[in-house]
Amino acid sequence: MNESRELIPVEVRDLVERQITALVGGTVITKIENNSQYVNADALLKEVKRYANKAENCRKKIVEPLNREVKRFNDYFREPAKSLSELESNIKVVIMDYNRRLEEERRRLQREADERARIEREKIERAAREKREAEEKARRQVEEALRRAKEAATREEREKALREADRAERQANKAAAVAETKEMVSSAIVAPIVTRLQPKLSGQSTVKKWRGEVYDTAELLRWIIEQGLTSIVTIDMRPINAQIAATAGIKQIPGVNNVHYEEMRTRTR
Repeated sequence: MNESRELIPVEVRDLVERQITALVGGTVITKIENNSQYVNADALLKEVKRYANKAENCRKKIVEPLNREVKRFNDYFREPAKSLSELESNIKVVIMDYNRRLEEERRRLQREADERARIEREKIERAAREKREAEEKARRQVEEALRRAKEAATREEREKALREADRAERQANKAAAVAETKEMVSSAIVAPIVTRLQPKLSGQSTVKKWRGEVYDTAELLRWIIEQGLTSIVTIDMRPINAQIAATAGIKQIPGVNNVHYEEMRTRTR
């Protein structure tokens, strides 16, 4: 602040720091009781307005050249900043498009891998079912052979039936073991995970975001009223006030009260 103060001309500092300070600090007015005070208040108002205009003119003389310089600097950097922003946006679009295409390719490869795993799994499961069916068939042969052995009329027939039962039992056990192995192998078959195809770039990340876009203002306003969220709505009263002012308060707008007020304007000679 002290550095900025040194840039202000002495006569301007005197105006702000002495004259205006004295006027504001030495003036107390709370109520007008008679015409003399009324006239004095009007004179004081004109004096306040004169000092305000004088201070504003001094401010403009100091600030406007600086603003012009700031504008020159802003204009100088505006075009390169715009060009860089457009180039940045274009690069981001190209990168995101590449990411999207490679993600689609990754998903396609993953679907193919999943399908190959499914086919192989079903193939082994089918072989396992066949072995289970062979096991069941052999179990039935065991039961049949044991029944014949029990009903055999001679020793030779009984021993033959028992040999057939033993052979069928070995076949059933073998089929069961093979089926169990294939079932275990089938359950372990999963497709390999296809990872991202593009390299991971340092400092780059894609963030998914959501935003709303209004397509039906009336429908949105109805929802806001139903939800009791009218506090989130900011209404631009300028066009509404312009219509009310143009008709001197005659025009009635639903939900709006026409408020009459007075505004005092002061001219200094």
